[in-house]
Amino acid sequence: MIIKRSPKSSLRTTAGGVAISSFIVELMLKGVLKITKSMNKRGFTLIEIMVVLAIIGILMTVAIIAHKKEILKVRLEEARIYMSAIMAAEKQYKMGYGSYFAGTGGAATTCDETQLISTLGLKALNESPNFYYTVSCNGSCTPNTANTWDIRITATLLKDNSDATVSGCTLSNTKSTADRWVKDDLKGRNVYLCYPAPTSGLTNETCGVTDGATQRLWEGGLSVSDVFK
Repeated sequence: MIIKRSPKSSLRTTAGGVAISSFIVELMLKGVLKITKSMNKRGFTLIEIMVVLAIIGILMTVAIIAHKKEILKVRLEEARIYMSAIMAAEKQYKMGYGSYFAGTGGAATTCDETQLISTLGLKALNESPNFYYTVSCNGSCTPNTANTWDIRITATLLKDNSDATVSGCTLSNTKSTADRWVKDDLKGRNVYLCYPAPTSGLTNETCGVTDGATQRLWEGGLSVSDVFK
């Protein structure tokens, strides 16, 4: 299966948050300019220097936080692309066999990417270095109208390829090496793609996830909030 990367992210940007951050930065810059103009006219005091340094420090903190969020958005889009590919392959598999695939022997879950590659033809998973993927079924992997969900794809953030092995999962020998951009406080975080899709927005629908969270922000079946928490 060939995966084409979308030139534009379909993930909604947090326009309100960006606008507020830009407004705060603009106010701080104006304050710095006023102080520096005053310094040019009459010299400067120790307090004025300390104020300028404090404002610069705050500006740097705001910029770093905003940059980190943008990186996470890009990585989340990486997960979305490959999770969508897995889901499409699973639906095609179900059309032929009457059930989803979650491992050999009728297993209800697998995080063995070699099985996903060999059975579903998902060689493109080797090109997703920052996540490893798990497929989980509700019950016997056969769709049931009584189920609130039938299948869940989980993308787990990798700092190093060995992280998957520690978790008992198997990566392909030809999988790209993780970029190692993920900090220790982020590695192991999960993003979920659920089918049928939960109601979009902040809801108490869990898609079978038992991590203690009582609510999730869903968008098109994707738990867009999980990686940012």
